[in-house]
Amino acid sequence: MTPITQRRDDLKREIKALGERLVEAERAAKDGEALAKAEAIRNVLGKVYLHFDSVKTAKLTKAPLMPEKTEFETVATTAQSSRP
Repeated sequence: MTPITQRRDDLKREIKALGERLVEAERAAKDGEALAKAEAIRNVLGKVYLHFDSVKTAKLTKAPLMPEKTEFETVATTAQSSRP
Protein backbone atom coordinates (compact mmCIF):
# COMPACT_ATOMS: atom_id res chain seq x y z
CA MET A 1 0.00 0.00 0.00
CA THR A 2 1.26 3.47 -0.89
CA PRO A 3 1.86 5.81 2.04
CA ILE A 4 -0.54 8.75 2.05
CA THR A 5 2.26 11.32 1.73
CA GLN A 6 3.54 9.59 -1.40
CA ARG A 7 0.04 9.53 -2.87
CA ARG A 8 -0.39 13.22 -2.05
CA ASP A 9 2.89 14.08 -3.79
CA ASP A 10 1.87 12.01 -6.83
CA LEU A 11 -1.46 13.83 -7.01
CA LYS A 12 0.26 17.22 -6.80
CA ARG A 13 2.50 16.29 -9.74
CA GLU A 14 -0.47 15.02 -11.74
CA ILE A 15 -2.45 18.21 -11.08
CA LYS A 16 0.50 20.36 -12.13
CA ALA A 17 0.97 18.33 -15.34
CA LEU A 18 -2.74 18.59 -16.17
CA GLY A 19 -2.64 22.35 -15.59
CA GLU A 20 0.29 22.66 -17.99
CA ARG A 21 -1.54 20.61 -20.61
CA LEU A 22 -4.63 22.82 -20.20
CA VAL A 23 -2.54 25.95 -20.78
CA GLU A 24 -0.98 24.35 -23.85
CA ALA A 25 -4.40 23.35 -25.18
CA GLU A 26 -5.75 26.84 -24.65
CA ARG A 27 -2.76 28.36 -26.48
CA ALA A 28 -3.16 25.93 -29.40
CA ALA A 29 -6.90 26.57 -29.60
CA LYS A 30 -6.25 30.31 -30.01
CA ASP A 31 -3.21 30.32 -32.29
CA GLY A 32 -2.47 26.84 -33.58
CA GLU A 33 -3.18 25.01 -36.79
CA ALA A 34 -5.92 22.40 -36.88
CA LEU A 35 -3.59 19.46 -36.22
CA ALA A 36 -1.91 21.23 -33.29
CA LYS A 37 -5.33 22.06 -31.85
CA ALA A 38 -6.52 18.47 -32.12
CA GLU A 39 -3.33 17.13 -30.54
CA ALA A 40 -3.43 19.58 -27.64
CA ILE A 41 -7.10 18.89 -26.95
CA ARG A 42 -6.48 15.14 -27.19
CA ASN A 43 -3.77 15.47 -24.52
CA VAL A 44 -6.37 16.91 -22.16
CA LEU A 45 -9.59 15.14 -23.07
CA GLY A 46 -8.40 11.88 -24.52
CA LYS A 47 -10.91 10.46 -26.94
CA VAL A 48 -14.18 12.03 -27.97
CA TYR A 49 -16.82 9.79 -29.50
CA LEU A 50 -19.34 11.61 -31.65
CA HIS A 51 -22.59 9.94 -32.62
CA PHE A 52 -24.54 10.76 -35.74
CA ASP A 53 -28.07 9.99 -36.82
CA SER A 54 -28.90 8.75 -40.30
CA VAL A 55 -31.63 10.71 -42.04
CA LYS A 56 -32.50 9.68 -45.58
CA THR A 57 -34.04 12.20 -47.91
CA ALA A 58 -35.18 11.76 -51.49
CA LYS A 59 -31.74 12.52 -52.93
CA LEU A 60 -29.20 11.86 -50.18
CA THR A 61 -28.55 10.68 -46.66
CA LYS A 62 -27.76 13.28 -44.03
CA ALA A 63 -25.88 12.55 -40.82
CA PRO A 64 -26.72 15.19 -38.20
CA LEU A 65 -24.69 15.20 -34.99
CA MET A 66 -26.45 13.96 -31.85
CA PRO A 67 -24.60 16.04 -29.21
CA GLU A 68 -26.52 14.52 -26.31
CA LYS A 69 -24.82 11.17 -27.06
CA THR A 70 -21.26 12.55 -27.17
CA GLU A 71 -18.90 10.51 -24.99
CA PHE A 72 -15.52 11.48 -23.53
CA GLU A 73 -12.74 9.14 -22.51
CA THR A 74 -10.13 10.93 -20.44
CA VAL A 75 -6.45 10.14 -20.71
CA ALA A 76 -4.18 9.22 -17.90
CA THR A 77 -2.76 12.20 -16.07
CA THR A 78 0.55 11.71 -17.87
CA ALA A 79 0.42 13.36 -21.30
CA GLN A 80 0.12 10.93 -24.17
CA SER A 81 0.50 11.60 -27.85
CA SER A 82 -1.00 9.68 -30.71
CA ARG A 83 2.10 10.43 -32.77
CA PRO A 84 5.05 8.03 -32.75
